[in-house]
Amino acid sequence: MPTDARDAQESRLLTAAVEASPLPTALFDADDVLRFVNRSYERLFLRGLAIPVPFADVIRHGFHGGFGVKVDSGDIEQFLSSVLRRRRGLPHRAFTTDLVDGTWLWVTEVLLDNGWLMSTMTDITVFKQEERLLRQARDSALAASNTDALTGLPNRRCILDGLKASMAACLETRQPLSVAIVDVDHFKPINDRFGHLGGDEALKCFAAYLSSVAKSLGPVGRIGGEEFLLILPGTLGQAAKAQVDAIRTLVPPALIDDQQPLALSFSAGVAEFNGEEGVSLLMRRADLALYRAKAGGRNRVEVA
Repeated sequence: MPTDARDAQESRLLTAAVEASPLPTALFDADDVLRFVNRSYERLFLRGLAIPVPFADVIRHGFHGGFGVKVDSGDIEQFLSSVLRRRRGLPHRAFTTDLVDGTWLWVTEVLLDNGWLMSTMTDITVFKQEERLLRQARDSALAASNTDALTGLPNRRCILDGLKASMAACLETRQPLSVAIVDVDHFKPINDRFGHLGGDEALKCFAAYLSSVAKSLGPVGRIGGEEFLLILPGTLGQAAKAQVDAIRTLVPPALIDDQQPLALSFSAGVAEFNGEEGVSLLMRRADLALYRAKAGGRNRVEVA
């Protein structure tokens, strides 16, 4: 077979192979005008748009037709301005892009010596979905490691990490900071009367109340048993006492099974951060104040 005929045959075979490929493929000339596409590319981006056509018009066509590349901003011209600044800047470029229908593509662009650009794409949707599931699993595991399983509040480690961060912020901003250790009064008799499951229900009711009021005050977490820590940024000791006292007077009863509502109260110890101590010493001072509140008859707040 003569060389020219053989070359023509090889060219036809290559064109047929690219045409039949499931990988969307396109060829743009030096002026960024689309000159060749295979069927896969046409289904994703053209849908009736005839070539030759400028690259920018391909993207506009999809945007106005509700298909093709996803434009999160909703501003197609702003989107194109950003894309065109990066396009053709490198001899070889690879990146991900997502489509309106949820498909994710890995796009490879090769800039040829004559200025033409070949673009090929691979569907990576399944990998993106797996990535999302892994990220969700990681986030769930992280949340679980920071959450008290019974009450849903931050657990001891998490709330103490939060206290450490609040102390650092206090030093940086020179704003006051106080903490309150809150302890449910007479909790053992609750367990004796209703059993541990009933005690758990009482704790969940109390934790839900603390969580609701703490939204306007500061973070709250369970530090163990029937004890909770309330962080009060921007609050001096006496003001913190007044806030915790206000919370104390409004504790709602706990509803355990079908029994009569169970009245709850708490004692609390408040300590103001002095700017020099660590977490352990600050907590120790609040704990001593709590001990005084219990010794003074419970259902009261004391300040270190």
